[in-house]
Amino acid sequence: MSARQNKVAQIARTVRVPRTSRGEAARERIKEAARVVFNRVGYRKARVTDITDEAQVASGLFYRYFVDLRAIAAELSGEMIASFLDIEALLDPAAPDRLWEKLRVHHRIQTANYMRNPGLMRAWVPLSEDSPEFLAKSHSDYQRYLTFLVTDRWPEPNEPRTAERARRLMLGYAALGAGEMPLVAYVAWRTKSLKPLDLSEAALAEWMALLAYRMFTGRDPDPALLDHRDTIAALPFLEGLGGPAS
Repeated sequence: MSARQNKVAQIARTVRVPRTSRGEAARERIKEAARVVFNRVGYRKARVTDITDEAQVASGLFYRYFVDLRAIAAELSGEMIASFLDIEALLDPAAPDRLWEKLRVHHRIQTANYMRNPGLMRAWVPLSEDSPEFLAKSHSDYQRYLTFLVTDRWPEPNEPRTAERARRLMLGYAALGAGEMPLVAYVAWRTKSLKPLDLSEAALAEWMALLAYRMFTGRDPDPALLDHRDTIAALPFLEGLGGPAS
């Protein structure tokens, strides 16, 4: 075991689960400070002292509740995945188009993640490199979610890896991935050439949902279901939503 692994193991043995409301409040304050720091400087540049300074607590308090930066980043990122796994609670059971409703809510969650936590979203790649455990769990959880999105059912535990399941997952990755790069460019990178779009969070989410719906079905949803029809009608490849040319 390396010196670093030794140190991490020693810290892990001393990490505590808060037993009082005061302890829980301190832990949550450190987590919120970490969110702020990761969004401000990024996961790679963040230091424990940056987080404890932001939380206005002693640096030693961090290690009472977290092993290292990787652990707190993984917990925060896991909470973002959890919001997808709870999607059924956000769906309108009376929605006339079940697929559109799922894609609408999915992109509302995803766009909010990018708009409010751009640094945490950028942390996924380096965090996955640093933590094989995080990578395995996040992939497992997200693939369960993709299965639900595509088939409208949650997979059984230890479901076999069949070619049909792989096709469903690839469809989910492709359809949802189509909106990933626009979000990265518009929100995370703040690309200057895209600023003239001046899209609200809600309009951006609906645009991404519409593009995904087209990939799943080859058509547009009923225009009556769109909340931002006028805004997104002017966006690329969506001119048809504005009605026939006069």
